[in-house]
Amino acid sequence: MGVYSVIFANYFRDATVCSFEPIPESYERLKTHITMNGLQGRVYPYEVALWCSPRSMTLGLPANSADTGRYSVHERGALVDVEATSLHLWCLDHSILPDFIKLDVEGAEAYVLQNEDEVLQSCRWLVIEDRHYRAEVKPVWDKLQSLGFVEVPDLTRQVFASDRVFENTRVVPASLGTPFQPRGWLEAQASRHMSPGSSS
Repeated sequence: MGVYSVIFANYFRDATVCSFEPIPESYERLKTHITMNGLQGRVYPYEVALWCSPRSMTLGLPANSADTGRYSVHERGALVDVEATSLHLWCLDHSILPDFIKLDVEGAEAYVLQNEDEVLQSCRWLVIEDRHYRAEVKPVWDKLQSLGFVEVPDLTRQVFASDRVFENTRVVPASLGTPFQPRGWLEAQASRHMSPGSSS
């Protein structure tokens, strides 16, 4: 766990990376990977789920799956009780507005982004996992379009195998944090995935 957190922190040397992992086992792995890569003070782990509001909730695994990265509100196997908060409340508590969000919440994207217009308006790049729960994720696209996000065809599904990449064309400069531009990294990843002999 924490693979992308480590990748982002290593590439964006001046960035602060905040990583959310509500499953205890995965959270411990995340902390281990942060320490192994010497990223303490640059990658901050949080043992909490993101949702539309603070609450206690139960996550489960799909049948016959032991992959702790697949815990979801839609599944009922190997249930785990976790605490959740909303993105905007977390941002207020930590005085942070993100420039880049990678969201992989196993079909809960519509709930997580439900009340997050202000946060999204200050976010230039958004990467959303689109693999296991496409029907649940579909309502998110209209919301993003209304806020000025457009999908970047040359980056979507070339950077991450099952993710979609969006750029905010009407981004409102954040009053908190330091903006950065990850397009160069995204394009480099797309080029690498599209090069002869590589797989996407």
